[in-house]
Amino acid sequence: MKANALPALLVSVPGGILLSAAFVNPFGGSITLSELVLQLSGSSGEFRMSFTLPDLFQLIQLLLPGFLFECYYGTVIYSRFCTASVYVFSRFPKRLKWYFTEVLSVLFLTCFYQGLLLGSAVLFTMLRHEVVCDIAGVLLLLYHFAIHAMWVYCMTLAVNFLAVWKGSESAFVFVLVFQSGCVALLPVLERIGRMGELDMVDKLLPWNPVSHLILGWHSSMIELVRQAVPSPYAGLSVGSSMVFCLALCVLIVGLGAGFIQKKDLIVSNTEEG
Repeated sequence: MKANALPALLVSVPGGILLSAAFVNPFGGSITLSELVLQLSGSSGEFRMSFTLPDLFQLIQLLLPGFLFECYYGTVIYSRFCTASVYVFSRFPKRLKWYFTEVLSVLFLTCFYQGLLLGSAVLFTMLRHEVVCDIAGVLLLLYHFAIHAMWVYCMTLAVNFLAVWKGSESAFVFVLVFQSGCVALLPVLERIGRMGELDMVDKLLPWNPVSHLILGWHSSMIELVRQAVPSPYAGLSVGSSMVFCLALCVLIVGLGAGFIQKKDLIVSNTEEG
């Protein structure tokens, strides 16, 4: 049984429209696609995201659509595992085949959701302002989609697996606190990096997972993208963030496979303790 895609549709389109209305505000009557994408990842006009409290709060708001997706679909695999433990695994012991079918279903839903979210944000901006399509903007849009889709996918799977272990409510709270904590730690890393004679901020930022979601902080080997994103932090690049998010996906899927193989809800009901 496949997960219902309707909630993703109902949240992604209004979410994209709200993101566009709240955060895409060009100074003139037009905006390039590259500037549009950068504003969807924390930048304000031509200014990159800073470590101030208003910018950090804005980042939390930008991540809110992802939180909503994680909240709803964070129990898809968990709820089916509860049912499968009783009705399926006794007759169909190939748990890994069942597991990979489920994680692929969540991957499809995540890409569907992120695609609609970004698409509706871009289209609504085009209705409000003149959007100038540039090659760098197209590349940044693809990078933004890939990085954010992988991040939301990882967090959604994490909620599912933690729910099997500790219960659904505790799982979502933990993942939400983790992401919010990563955002709150950004100015701490920045302050530590500025201490002493050497500026170490660009070396510390990659250790914070959330920093990989902020395109305005990234460099690139592609000249057009590098010109559109004059990042001061050499430690973050689009390529390294793609690899980081992909590795995180592989790690979580692998850990989940091992966990599902061993966990048995027939004898352990996490919701009841």
